[in-house]
Amino acid sequence: MNNKIKILVIGFLISTIFLNANNTKMASKNVISYMDQQLARNPNLVLDKVVLKKTKKITANWKAYILSVKAKFKGKNIEFSEVLFSNGKLVSREFIDIKTGVNVKDNLFSFEKKYYNKNNLISGSSKSKHKVVVFSDPMCPYCTALLPSLITFANKNPKLIALYYYHFPLTSIHPTAPIASKAMIVAHNRNIKDYALKIYSHKIDSRLSETETLNQVNLALNLKGKKKITKKDINKADILKHHDKDIAIANELLLNGTPVVFINGMKDNTRDGYKRLAK
Repeated sequence: MNNKIKILVIGFLISTIFLNANNTKMASKNVISYMDQQLARNPNLVLDKVVLKKTKKITANWKAYILSVKAKFKGKNIEFSEVLFSNGKLVSREFIDIKTGVNVKDNLFSFEKKYYNKNNLISGSSKSKHKVVVFSDPMCPYCTALLPSLITFANKNPKLIALYYYHFPLTSIHPTAPIASKAMIVAHNRNIKDYALKIYSHKIDSRLSETETLNQVNLALNLKGKKKITKKDINKADILKHHDKDIAIANELLLNGTPVVFINGMKDNTRDGYKRLAK
């Protein structure tokens, strides 16, 4: 980002003066200390450690500090990433570009080459002109509104678009979404045609039980008898590994909602930029 652009710092802003603002190590240490203090205020969280993963220069004076947090939440081990912005004297959770209104945090990361996986390709091929990536939750209403048109567009333009689908169920909102997500991986491995389009067009209710969710998936895919996807199928090691890897990538990219779309590695906040690829 150009250091000359005007930036507005908003969000939870603290006027903490560091003892040595010019010392990079000291600034990093104080950012971590600040994060420790904030997390300690959560009575449901038992903090293990906060580690600085990397920093990224935003302006001449401000940096983004990407932190990795390990803790226990209500007795369960969790790990997540967080970003704080600091100039060595002030710290903020948000950083907004005045000209565009874009939160700098949303564009800190691109979808790198290392993340592309042929097992996530649901339309087109590796030889397609453009790569479109979507992180999605099959029970998210915004996702069910977007995915059918996105998949249909990709299917009609296989030479133009390689569409990669990454599973990112929002479990805190849709507790049974992982069931549908893992069933989608099973369907992918079985080479069931248009499984993603069929499931998203069916729109499965997030309030259903695990058994009812699987019943709806099988209904959407018209699977009967021994061909039905079962609880045993979705809990196989290779399915869980794929599912967990997709979520790990989403966490590395600091995603916290769905759907999220990347076009040729860059985040598309409009979510419909794929339509312009055909022009």
